[in-house]
Amino acid sequence: MNDAVPGITARQGINSWRFSPGIRTRLVMAILLVTLTVSLIGLLINTQRDLARIRQSTVETLLQRLSSMKVDFVKVITDHSPEHAVELVDELNIYKDIHHIILRDNNENVVFRYNFHESEIYEIPDFIRPDETSAIIYGDDNLLMHHMVMYGGKRYGWVSIWVDAININAQYRAYALTAILLMVGAFLITLVLALLAGHYFSRPVRNLVDFVRVVGHEHDFTRRLAAGQSGEIGELYDGINAMLDEIAVAENEILRLNESRLHNIIESAIDGVISANSEGVITYWSRHAEKIFGWSSAEALGHSIAETIVPERLRQHYKNGMRRLIESSEEMVVNRRMSVEAQHRDGHELPAEISLSAIRENDGWIFNAFVRDLSDQKIAEQEKRDMQALLLRKERLATVGQLTATVAHELRNPMGTIQNSLYLLTQKLADVDLGTVNLVNRINRNIRRCDAIITELLDFTRDREILLVPTLIDNWLARLLDGYDLPEGIELVRKLVSAARVPLDVAYFESAVVNVLTNAVQAAMEKHPEGGGRVEVRTLLEKDRVGVVISDNGPGIAAADNQRVFEPLYSTRVYGVGLGLPTVKKVMEKHTGEVSLESAPEGGARVILWLYMNKSS
Repeated sequence: MNDAVPGITARQGINSWRFSPGIRTRLVMAILLVTLTVSLIGLLINTQRDLARIRQSTVETLLQRLSSMKVDFVKVITDHSPEHAVELVDELNIYKDIHHIILRDNNENVVFRYNFHESEIYEIPDFIRPDETSAIIYGDDNLLMHHMVMYGGKRYGWVSIWVDAININAQYRAYALTAILLMVGAFLITLVLALLAGHYFSRPVRNLVDFVRVVGHEHDFTRRLAAGQSGEIGELYDGINAMLDEIAVAENEILRLNESRLHNIIESAIDGVISANSEGVITYWSRHAEKIFGWSSAEALGHSIAETIVPERLRQHYKNGMRRLIESSEEMVVNRRMSVEAQHRDGHELPAEISLSAIRENDGWIFNAFVRDLSDQKIAEQEKRDMQALLLRKERLATVGQLTATVAHELRNPMGTIQNSLYLLTQKLADVDLGTVNLVNRINRNIRRCDAIITELLDFTRDREILLVPTLIDNWLARLLDGYDLPEGIELVRKLVSAARVPLDVAYFESAVVNVLTNAVQAAMEKHPEGGGRVEVRTLLEKDRVGVVISDNGPGIAAADNQRVFEPLYSTRVYGVGLGLPTVKKVMEKHTGEVSLESAPEGGARVILWLYMNKSS
């Protein structure tokens, strides 16, 4: 709304008449000061001029009278006649202002002195010398006239007359009083004119100052000055209004650009930005929030935070926390980062980091949440931990490999010697002592068992390169099973139905299959020592991978051992070394495949060797 304000408010309009130290007061004071200064200067000049004029008039009158009395002065000075002195006094008595007269001859001898009012006797000042022509001395209460007595071109002496200055001062005061009255009148007239001029000139300026102050304080660029002013003030008002129009347009443009820039910054941020009101209803949903939670902006706006991104198990806790925050202005979750569990649109939970800020607006709150999906970070951290564990495991295996190679070399030489000796001993005792031969055969079996353990350790610790060859997995498994020495009492079931071709290092993969198959046979025999053991080998095709499934009806595997059996040197059997399944896992990793172990639904254990058809080592 455009406010045309001559004085902003009624109270401010009334207050504009006050004598505040503003432009109006300064203008009036300046005019009065100039007027008073000019009046005082004029008064001083006029009163001084009037005083001089009065004195000059008095002096001229006396000088004329004294000139007409030259003969009388000469007679008194030369004759010293009392009669002439009496005549002189009679002639001077007509001037009531004369106080005293002294006549002297050329030798400065006083020849006549007369006091008209019997007042004090005046002395001739020392600075008046006989060789001076004349002198006029003005005092506070009197006037001294000192002149030569000349007649016929000859000087006869001196005359000194003291005149009372009361009348002169009275005339001067009368003139001064008139001048002061005129000055006061002029000052009052000037005051009225100055007030009118100050009101006329300063009110628009005062209004302009108040207007600018209000606009600057409130930053309200929609206000406008009232039209109707004329002259330069009107042009100034029009110019300010035009400038405010331009400022308003520029402010709107800047606001639009800032909003656009802020929107672009928010939309390009790697964090999702969500705004909600006091009721938890979403009012803003950024593009990255769409990527994190799967809800589009159109779908999220108008819905509550709780029903979109808060897991169901945490919704009541979230509502209680928001209620405490709003009721008590609690800031325990505001302006700091928190790690929380959030929910995707499809229902799965994801780790997130959230930073919440709260802004009070009118009677409610606006909550702004900056959300970062930590899924990739968690995955990266887990991959880092897995890589560290893998490196540690490889480092340990390298150490074990070096140790195994050394031990194998040191053990196999004496073991070979023992085997050879046992062979010779068996040949000599074959027909002599059957019991001793059986003991020798037992020793020989245990030596072979030790040699197998050494071989197993060497195979596990040796890092070998593999050569992948496309192989029909079903045909290859059939040939392998045909050549496997199956114990009595164990049934082998085949279901080779994948018809898939996979890249395979035949010899290396065979060691894995034989290892798993042997474990299955041993487990079935352990549970069914008198027969009834069953081992099943089958293949299955799942998308781009093939699984070799080997299951048995043995005792199965405990849940606690499900993952530990893949750790090197961990075994659930009394005579096991604990390298069978770790070796299988290593073979599968070399083939970029996987191995899984689980309990079969019908009992026993199931091992699946997964091979990818399109992956290469």
